[in-house]
Amino acid sequence: MKVAFCGWVCYAFSMIYLLENPEGDMPGSLARKLLAYGLYQEYGITGEITLAAAPLGKPYLPEYPYIHFNYSHCRRGILCGIHHEEIGVDIERIIPYKENLAARISHPNELRMLLETPEKDRCLTALWTAKESYLKYMGTGLRIDLRKLDLSSGLRDGVSVDGVWLHSCFGKGYGMCVCSGERQVRIQRVRQEELSGKCSGIREI
Repeated sequence: MKVAFCGWVCYAFSMIYLLENPEGDMPGSLARKLLAYGLYQEYGITGEITLAAAPLGKPYLPEYPYIHFNYSHCRRGILCGIHHEEIGVDIERIIPYKENLAARISHPNELRMLLETPEKDRCLTALWTAKESYLKYMGTGLRIDLRKLDLSSGLRDGVSVDGVWLHSCFGKGYGMCVCSGERQVRIQRVRQEELSGKCSGIREI
């Protein structure tokens, strides 16, 4: 389903672009290229793109205030989400379970989840990426005590948390999460060679 918004035609679900196993370029540079690719695919935007940062650090597009995006990268992949509402994404290599790490980042309800599952590495990775993506959605970053943030119901039961949805999934050697106000996301895998030539550059201010 598409919706019209301020002259743009937008999809009523979040578009997520995924580049697995990046090579060559620095991951930050590739993340910006992936953003440019997504903006071209969704809106036909070409030419130089300007990025700015909100007071708490979340990047935005000053020339396109009704387009929201977020990106994340690790050695296993680069993730970029684009939507007409706020969105947060995170991708991480599988995090080995350590009891002291789990205790530092987990709410008591989440600790119970970890104790009950035999797949503790995947569960810890899901918790970490969920918290990162949720706080990036909120625009605050990791500025709170993570032990006070309980996302267990969103991950375990697939229900909304404070009106947003957590979409957690895994690939080879990595886990990722998308936080969005939509119940659906669409993930498109992109080859690195597809990223060239979609814009003349990204300028940060």
